[in-house]
Amino acid sequence: MKNLILIAALASSVNCAFSQSRPKTTDTAKNQSVTRAVSFRVSYDQVFKRNTDGSFSAIQPVQINGETVGSGLAFFRGTTFGGVDVAAYEGHDLLIDTLKGVVIIRKIF
Repeated sequence: MKNLILIAALASSVNCAFSQSRPKTTDTAKNQSVTRAVSFRVSYDQVFKRNTDGSFSAIQPVQINGETVGSGLAFFRGTTFGGVDVAAYEGHDLLIDTLKGVVIIRKIF
């Protein structure tokens, strides 16, 4: 009889221990990629090149104030993109981000 009571008490305590654990839930935060915008400083020559005719062109697509400039487009001083005369800032440093192959100019120093 004592053995039967002891077995019932142990079975009850084991059942209580397992009932306290919660079922695992799927962490969905790990399933979604997180894009972090990390700006970095580069020189003007790393984004734009000076052509032999004195014009400038972007090495890869560039976005300035929401306006995108393609890499094949040649422009001269006085031409504005997104309200900025980019050629006038030759020799300055740029604060940029990149997103899907497009350089986003955040600030010109």
